[in-house]
Amino acid sequence: MSKKLKFNRFKLNKLNKLSYYSMLREILLDFISGLIDSIRLNLIFQQIKNNQKIRTLFLNYVKINALVYFIPHILTYFNLHQFIFKYIFEYTTALIIFIYNLFYNIDLLNSINYIKIKTNIKMGSLDKTPLIITMIIYQFTIYIATEIIKIILHDNLWFLTIFINTVILMLYHSFYCFNSLWYLLNFDSHKILDITEKIWPYYLGYGMIATILYVHQFNFIMHAIYNVYMTIIILLPFLINIKLPSINQSYMKISMKPFTLLTKSMIYSLHYLYRFYVFSNNMLRN
Repeated sequence: MSKKLKFNRFKLNKLNKLSYYSMLREILLDFISGLIDSIRLNLIFQQIKNNQKIRTLFLNYVKINALVYFIPHILTYFNLHQFIFKYIFEYTTALIIFIYNLFYNIDLLNSINYIKIKTNIKMGSLDKTPLIITMIIYQFTIYIATEIIKIILHDNLWFLTIFINTVILMLYHSFYCFNSLWYLLNFDSHKILDITEKIWPYYLGYGMIATILYVHQFNFIMHAIYNVYMTIIILLPFLINIKLPSINQSYMKISMKPFTLLTKSMIYSLHYLYRFYVFSNNMLRN
C-alpha cells in the first residue's frame, strides 16, 4: 500500500511539474508573440509605400519631430543652454510636439481604411476629442503611478521599484497603443481590462521596446526615435491579427485594479474640475 501511495505521489508531482513547465512555456510564447507584433515594421512600410496620404503624413511627422528635437541640441552644443529662455523653449516645444503628435496619430489612423482581425471590418472616422482626452489621462496616470511607487519604496527596495515601474510602463504603452482600436470596436473599460489581465504576457511583450526607448531618452535623437516608434506601434494594432484570450489558457490572469482606480480618480477629478469651471463661469455671468 505504501509503495502504491509513493508511486501516486511521484506521478502527481511529475504531472504538476509538467503543467508548471507548460504554463511557463505559454507565458513565454505569448510574451514573444507580443514582442514580434511590436516590430512588424513591414506592415507599416507596406502602407507607406502603397498609400500616398499615409506616406505624406508619416514623412511630415518625421521631419517635424527631427526639427523640434534638433534645435535644443544645437542650443546645447553652442553653450546657449545657459539662458533661462532655453528652459522655456524646451518645455514649450515639448508641449507643442506632444499635442501635435496626438492629432497626427489620429489623422494617420483615420487614413487606414481597414482593420485586419478575422475578417475585414470597415472603419469609420475616429473622433479626436475623446481619444485625445483619454491619451492625456493615460499620460498623467502613468506618471503619477510611477512617482507613487518611487515615493513608497524609495531607497529601501530600489530593485523592486525598477521592476514594478518597468512592468507598469510596458502595460501602459500597450494600453496607449491599443486604445484607438478598442475605442473603434466599442469595447468598454471592463472588456479591455479583462483582455489585458488575461493575456498580460502578450501586452508586456508588445510594450517592451517602447519602454526601453522611453527610459533611454537621454538626447534629441532618442526622443525622435521614441516618438516615431510610438507612432508605428499605435498603427500596428490596426494591421495585425489581434490576440484574444484562449479558453484553454494555462496561466492565471493578473489584477490591474490599482491602475484602474487611479485612472478613474483622474477621470473623476477632471470631470469635477470641468463642472466647477462651468459653474464658476455661470456665476460670474450672473
